[in-house]
Amino acid sequence: MISSVNLLPLSTELRFLRARQFRFWLRMWMGSALIFGSIFVMLDHKRRLAAEQLLSIEAEVAEVRQAASDVQRLTEMTELHRKLVNDSQTLEQTDVPLAILQTIGQCCREAGDSILLSSYRVSEINTTAPTTNAQSAQLTIVTPRKQVQLSGQAHSDQCLGLIDNLRSSGAFTKVELLSAQTNSEQVGSRQTFQIVCEQ
Repeated sequence: MISSVNLLPLSTELRFLRARQFRFWLRMWMGSALIFGSIFVMLDHKRRLAAEQLLSIEAEVAEVRQAASDVQRLTEMTELHRKLVNDSQTLEQTDVPLAILQTIGQCCREAGDSILLSSYRVSEINTTAPTTNAQSAQLTIVTPRKQVQLSGQAHSDQCLGLIDNLRSSGAFTKVELLSAQTNSEQVGSRQTFQIVCEQ
């Protein structure tokens, strides 16, 4: 039986042991650094992808918001044009000459700035008048006439001034105050009125 004898000094053996341990921990540290480095690179890549996707989503959201704003703006413009068309059709259907509207507006301005017209309505009425032909036979002539009904609010003196202005304008043959109702018991309060004008 052959027995081995360690001829190395203890200090040399300890130095070799420390060198082996150092190489072992060095490999462990390098392996751990490689693993953590790979994980960091992978996470950074995912973070960049997420940031790019976020920018893309924000761009799409901005486009959607812009499209919604455009739709709302177009809707408002459509409603405005529809109102203009309806108002034009109303004027055409009622056959209101612009001269009458201008006359009414001028009479309101002359009567006072605080007169507020809330509505107007134009209708056509037929009036009859007897006449006699060449053979002395009595006939009845039906004449169509326009009737304008105004509704609004004003002080009592301004309402009377508006009636006087309408009568003196020469655009109407008859101007009457249908109703006048005071909105409050205070002196000088406004009243709601209805005026009928006939051509």
